[in-house]
Amino acid sequence: MLLRTGLFVAVFALIAKDSRTFLFDLMATTTEKIQSAAPMSYAVLGVLAMAGVASLFLVENGALRRGPKDPIAKYRKGVWD
Repeated sequence: MLLRTGLFVAVFALIAKDSRTFLFDLMATTTEKIQSAAPMSYAVLGVLAMAGVASLFLVENGALRRGPKDPIAKYRKGVWD
């Protein structure tokens, strides 16, 4: 299906000079925009990676869950000893 779509676009790109010019200008503009946004995207990816590392650190080193403390334990100790 992707091959058919590519051929469909290629036929229309080859039909007229104006459509070829438009498509190549669109591709060039898109490439420039992607390249200009690269530093910001690297910063966003860095923040996401650090958030993942921080969450792993918190899960591994977080507070351990302890069972509920028995409130009667201090009274039983004196009775049964």
